[in-house]
Amino acid sequence: MPSTNDAAPLLEVTGLAKAFPMRVGRHKQKVPVVEGFSLYMQRGESVGLVGESGCGKTTVGRTICGLYERDGGTVRIDGHEVGASREDEALVHKTIQMVFQDPYTSLDPRKTIADILAEPLKVQRLAPKDQWRELAGKAVESVGLKRDCLDRYPFSLSGGQRQRIAIARALICDPQLVICDEAVSALDVSVQAQVLNMLADLQAKTDVAYLFISHDLAVVRHLCSRIVVMYLGRIVEEASTDELFSHPRHPYVEALLSAVPEPDPQRARAKRRVELEGELPPLTDLPQGCIFSTRCPFATKECLAARPQLEECAPGHRVACTRWRDLQLKGTDELVEAIAAPAAPAAES
Repeated sequence: MPSTNDAAPLLEVTGLAKAFPMRVGRHKQKVPVVEGFSLYMQRGESVGLVGESGCGKTTVGRTICGLYERDGGTVRIDGHEVGASREDEALVHKTIQMVFQDPYTSLDPRKTIADILAEPLKVQRLAPKDQWRELAGKAVESVGLKRDCLDRYPFSLSGGQRQRIAIARALICDPQLVICDEAVSALDVSVQAQVLNMLADLQAKTDVAYLFISHDLAVVRHLCSRIVVMYLGRIVEEASTDELFSHPRHPYVEALLSAVPEPDPQRARAKRRVELEGELPPLTDLPQGCIFSTRCPFATKECLAARPQLEECAPGHRVACTRWRDLQLKGTDELVEAIAAPAAPAAES
């Protein structure tokens, strides 16, 4: 849903499609992994892209930044449609950077931290060689590390430090959008909090936008103002973070919200868990109607007849469900049942 602002969105993706060749029986065929994906982002905005493993989140991120060639749809940066020319490729790399999930494999073990951070400056010709080390020093300081790590190798750093280096490498090019692909999932909870707070601080200073890909709704809630939920390569719901957590419209989203960990033990015991039944259909044999119909407890014949399209159910809130008007789904607060207060002492006669 495009913005109503006169200025073009920083990023506008329309009808994105990506398929991969897979062996089906004795033959290979292209199987769609992402289909009809649309997204817009403004400068300085944080958007969460969530869904269970295998739903196509990473494919979306890598296709947007050009690591995968898209099979359909358009990508616009500042209103400019990105094609296959070298000029457009340079525009993507200058505007969009990516932080990968695993900091142990995304950094070259044969290079020092200084060389790793200097590489994007060299490739994109952003600064002369005599300035690379100084810019690398400023980059590591911006993510809370000391300059003495510049001559160290990745193996000598902890997981949290490596991920900070990966973030510094993305930010050293001064991009307008950073795609964070499960950027904290491999870290301990305490380190996750540090990295998330650091990302928020960097955004406040630089006005960079984040597309935060994650399966952890609690993490996304902390950082993002808007959330897009995917299921089997399609968007099923999109809303502001507060709206999605308080008024989910899609049964799949309600199930995801019920799985969010509750830190209060008493509330955790009282929390009602929404469990999905049925089998996850293979990408090679999706249902003709709603793709969630094989696991949805509310599915009817109407759901099996046609695939629902995203429609607006409230300002800024879109859902792909034919029955959203009939369902009374519960947000995170309502999923915790009322805990009986201690009984008041009996009045004296």
